[in-house]
Amino acid sequence: MIRFTYRTKMQWFLAIVLVTGILLCSLTPVFAAGTIKIIIDGQEVPSDVQPKVVQERTMVPIRVVSEYLGKNVQWDQDNWRVLIGDFQAVPPGKGHVPGAPIRIYVDGVEMKSDVPPTVVQQRTLVPLRAIGEALGMNVDWDQKKQQVIINSPGYHPGDTPDDDIWDPQLTSISIMGEPVASSDQLRTLLKNNNPAAPDLVELYLNIGRMYGIRGDIAFCQAAKETGWWRFTGDVKPEQNNYCGLYATGSSLTGNEPLRGADPARVWFEAGQHGASFDSPATGVEAHIQHLYAYANSKPLPAYRTLVDPRFNLVRRGSATQWVELGGKWAPAQSYGYSILKDYYCQVGAECVQIPILGESEASAAQLRTLLRKNNPMAPDLVDLYLDIGRIYGVRGDIAFCQAAKETGWWRYGGLVKPEQNNYCGLSATGRAAEEDEDLRGADPTLVWFIPGAHGAFFASPAVGVEAHIQHLYAYASTQPLPENRTLVDPRFAMVKRGSAISWTDLGGKWAVPGFDKNKYATFEDAYRAGETYGHSILNDYYYKAVQ
Repeated sequence: MIRFTYRTKMQWFLAIVLVTGILLCSLTPVFAAGTIKIIIDGQEVPSDVQPKVVQERTMVPIRVVSEYLGKNVQWDQDNWRVLIGDFQAVPPGKGHVPGAPIRIYVDGVEMKSDVPPTVVQQRTLVPLRAIGEALGMNVDWDQKKQQVIINSPGYHPGDTPDDDIWDPQLTSISIMGEPVASSDQLRTLLKNNNPAAPDLVELYLNIGRMYGIRGDIAFCQAAKETGWWRFTGDVKPEQNNYCGLYATGSSLTGNEPLRGADPARVWFEAGQHGASFDSPATGVEAHIQHLYAYANSKPLPAYRTLVDPRFNLVRRGSATQWVELGGKWAPAQSYGYSILKDYYCQVGAECVQIPILGESEASAAQLRTLLRKNNPMAPDLVDLYLDIGRIYGVRGDIAFCQAAKETGWWRYGGLVKPEQNNYCGLSATGRAAEEDEDLRGADPTLVWFIPGAHGAFFASPAVGVEAHIQHLYAYASTQPLPENRTLVDPRFAMVKRGSAISWTDLGGKWAVPGFDKNKYATFEDAYRAGETYGHSILNDYYYKAVQ
């Protein structure tokens, strides 16, 4: 959603504040030593001019801060002013008076500060607290880390998930390209979430193709922005505005600039929030045009009319992948990832995300048939995996398949031996156990180590299965063990809790490196090809059980 007030930000194409022909002000700053960093909503912002300390005030480049907080910036050379936000509301200038300080206007209101702006390397620097608060941000200073901390009021540290939780296959999906999800898949998804919603599927797919944009995912973005077309926010259904274009959080005056957009097809009405479009087709095309502006630097396709009033504010080509919309289209860094994971992955063929937590789907008979086909002499642990899996809410059917992979269908060709009841290689690190191996809270009557042996020993097959399930539970959840369960996984406390919510997340974590280094240069390359440790559990074992 395109917004630039308290709750939101996006990085639009900005008019660069060029202060040409300006000498430094008569004030000579006294700069503090060391490098000061700008952190906006948890992300470090690059700057060609380092922040400085002047008269005990931290001064930051106004262009950089405004850019990353989603405001338009313009240098008014004639009147010696920096204009931020709504240029139309700025009062007429009276010309530049030599020796007068630079003045700053935010949405038409002059910003006051006890330390005047200064110019360094042709960049205007302003007091961080003054500019941050003028833009509605929360501003702080971390003396120890020498960091300017600027957060939008709606930002929470949890908005940015750990990198290792993001599915590499999703992070590589481009905004431009042919749709993969079919119209039937999208229509079914729509009706499952809101049977009364308008059917815009074909519009998104067809108009998306005109621009080379993934219309299937753009449709999912519209579903996210409109709440499945329930329009519970500021924008109303009759506006045909499916991505919040020009919805800034403040009602419109009706005089907002169209910036070249066709006034017969898009307009602003006083009191409303966001642009209004003359038809659903125009609203969809404006959405597609805005994505097009982010994804490439080319002009509009031939014979297409500009209907996006914010097209010319986007920094062209600044987001070529959906995940890059985070922090630009919306403040949360996970915004673009959410479009894919929470919406598109309900139908998208590119999503290989079977959660570790959940109900088993393969039956005991299917798993037993697969087991006997691969090793008729193997112990039958199927019911143990299914039953103990249910206790923890872990997919016991796929855990059984992982055990088959780890043990070589219970032939044990590696370091771990059958009598250990260790079906997933727990503590088998390649180093033999020593006398003082740490159980890390696991019950010593149920699990132990024998010096010289590889991996943990478990008291029974049931304990070995439960230790395996507990280790998966550690990866997939942040909750404590279920009530009345005893810790039997000696590596449970070593797992970063919640760091692998899907089976395909286990590559590089459960197994390192988790891919064939002779075949692929990086884990990401193997992931895109569907050939990582987690993919193998599904493709080479589980899918064969249920096919």
